[in-house]
Order: sequence, then structure tokens, then C-alpha cells
Amino acid sequence: CLLKNSRALLRAFEAVLDCPLGGVTDDRSVELVRGQCNGTCEQAPQIWLDGEVVGRLSAAQAVRVARSLRDGDDAATALAGMDG
Repeated sequence: CLLKNSRALLRAFEAVLDCPLGGVTDDRSVELVRGQCNGTCEQAPQIWLDGEVVGRLSAAQAVRVARSLRDGDDAATALAGMDG
């Protein structure tokens, strides 16, 4: 993931959610945790959201997901329309 710009995803989530790595949002709805590599490199860069791998994310897609979560959407809603 590091070779495929995962840091941009982390920075996007931290900025939009105003939450550092290892922290929890003020409303306690989102926790940012660095996960252990799970061997799904073909999906990099990726996030885990409600126990599901969501991969091949761009920074722009990460911002959209983070904004959706920040605005109170559930994981399925946050991921809706990720094809483009």
C-alpha cells in the first residue's frame, strides 16, 4: 500500500474527519486504525470499512468516503457510486 500512495488516503481521512491515526471522531462513529497487511496487494491502496476491504482507492475517492462518513452515512452509503 505504501508504494501505491496509501499515505494520501490516510491524510485525506485525517483531514476530512479531523481525526488523527489512532484516534476516534468526536461523535465516536469513526476510528482510524492502521491495519496489518492482509496480503491483498492487488487491491492497494485500500481501507477496511465495516470489515470489508475497499481497494484501489484514489485520494479523491477517499475524500468522498470520508465526507460521507463524517456526514453520518453508513458504510454502504459511503461506498455507493465508487465506480467513478
